Amino acid sequence: MADREPVGASEVRRIVLLVVFVLLPVYLATATWSSLQSKDPLSAAQAGWQVAKTGDLAFDGPWPPVGFAWEAEGADGRLYSNRFPGVIGLAAVGYCAAELLGVLPDAPTALDVPVWPATLMAVLVALLAALLTWRLFRETGVPRKFALFAAAFVALGSPLWSVSADALWTHGATHALLAGMLLAIATQRMGAAAVFGGLSILFRPHLVVPVLVIGAFQKDWRSRLAISAGALFGVAVLAGYSMWIFGQPLPAAGYPVGQVVQGMPLQSPSAFAANVVDWLFDPKRGVLIMVPAVLLAIPKLRPAWTAAPGWVRVGAVAGVAYAFAQIGLIRASGGNYFFGHRTTIEALVLASPLMVLSINEWTRELRSPGRVLLLVVLGYSLLVHAYGAMVGVPPGLKEVLMEEQQEVRDMLQDGAPGR
Repeated sequence: MADREPVGASEVRRIVLLVVFVLLPVYLATATWSSLQSKDPLSAAQAGWQVAKTGDLAFDGPWPPVGFAWEAEGADGRLYSNRFPGVIGLAAVGYCAAELLGVLPDAPTALDVPVWPATLMAVLVALLAALLTWRLFRETGVPRKFALFAAAFVALGSPLWSVSADALWTHGATHALLAGMLLAIATQRMGAAAVFGGLSILFRPHLVVPVLVIGAFQKDWRSRLAISAGALFGVAVLAGYSMWIFGQPLPAAGYPVGQVVQGMPLQSPSAFAANVVDWLFDPKRGVLIMVPAVLLAIPKLRPAWTAAPGWVRVGAVAGVAYAFAQIGLIRASGGNYFFGHRTTIEALVLASPLMVLSINEWTRELRSPGRVLLLVVLGYSLLVHAYGAMVGVPPGLKEVLMEEQQEVRDMLQDGAPGR
């Protein structure tokens, strides 16, 4: 593998300009700016509006007892979003900024909450994730043009566009934080790596698994201690939030832990195996269906692993650990009202430096059939995620979602209690 080309200030400026003047307009044009979103990002948006308008996290108060959120009863008997504090905080930043600028309207019901501040935060965070992905790939030692091409593919040929930049899911922030964590490790900034890893847990608690794996495989005890401390800090903050709002110390916020435990695939070998198959091959959600570029990394995976820097290999191991933690806990499909694959985006982010090294080795030896295959796979991915980004919610599901929201509005007009 060639020595890494240094990253200069002029190169960074060029990439930033590409992100601002090419990627930003694309993301803005295809993001979902209406309430026709999955309940996950919509619930975060509603909680962010509450913070900006009332200074409170509870849904009770200004609204009739009808909502469209993932709500959970708090320790005080009031209703709260069951989303994790990281994504609620990110939404609150957008809504508080809009409130300070005097452009945030009131919302007579939960369905009337404007989603544009949350969606704008999703777009901005996705742009940051794309930028950090490029910078991470530059650290692997692949040629600078290949790193740029690979990062552009992630930005437009993966769920970074069709999911993370579409609405305020947790995945855009975790993508940025995990890419920042690996970059910090690659450049020997362990304090920053610990902070990024700890923050990621506030968005998705089971990210504690890959963060601890990364910490365990560090070469010296100071690095292991720093990253492990970051992971434990993230868990402690999340547990404190859970105790404060919901009166229980499990670091799960208001997420229905009991339901997850009862239905987790890991309880049965056959259920777990079926979930793995769905994770890989489900026609609507499968990783290999939605991100087939993963397959391109297989032919040269062994030599890429041998030549890879230690941090690349550790990231890949952590990605595998997260994937199996995710599909062991929760069904692979990951819910409704969104397009494509999302549940193990974080696993792909962690493993992406190794995949980039492998695909780089493979493309250097390409003959005509290989070039055709490469173009087909890349073109397919770009078209699939362009479609997903533009439709947001697939047409059939969109009709169902519209009907559900209309039923809520009808109940409000009729004065029904709704819950």
